Amino acid sequence: MAKCPNCGSDNPDYAFYCGRCSAELKDSSGKPYVTPRPVTPPPPRKVVPRLVEVKIATRTVNPMIGGVCVILAGLLAVLQGALALVGEAQILDMTGSGNGWLTFWGVFFIVVGMGAILLGSRAISRTGYAGALIGAVLGIMGVGFGIGPFLALGGLVLIALSREEFQY
Repeated sequence: MAKCPNCGSDNPDYAFYCGRCSAELKDSSGKPYVTPRPVTPPPPRKVVPRLVEVKIATRTVNPMIGGVCVILAGLLAVLQGALALVGEAQILDMTGSGNGWLTFWGVFFIVVGMGAILLGSRAISRTGYAGALIGAVLGIMGVGFGIGPFLALGGLVLIALSREEFQY
């Protein structure tokens, strides 16, 4: 135990200052136990910015979802065209004459729908960006009971947003 030369209280051996009066504790020779170093803050560190490497997925599901939307729009167009042809056949059956417009539109919807299906599959396989876009436009043209254009438009947007993922 170190005795304080000022107040005489006992302090632990490792103490530099008295716990009671805060006087500096010295050994028998009159020297402080340890010369306390002045506390100086460490020099400021240089902050070197590091490049943060962010890995982004190279492939997304956008072309696949877009292709599925276009294919669904194409299927609806084909179904609508088939129903138009059936309707024309029933009109011919009942009346014995028809004007041919249902036949025209039935064939048109079937052809446009098949094009949308075939070119929409190019979006799923990520081959042929232009073909996938054309397929989406065909899906919009196919009407598909009024739902098809919205599906195809959604597919068009998803395909257009993922241009970098396609192999030309």
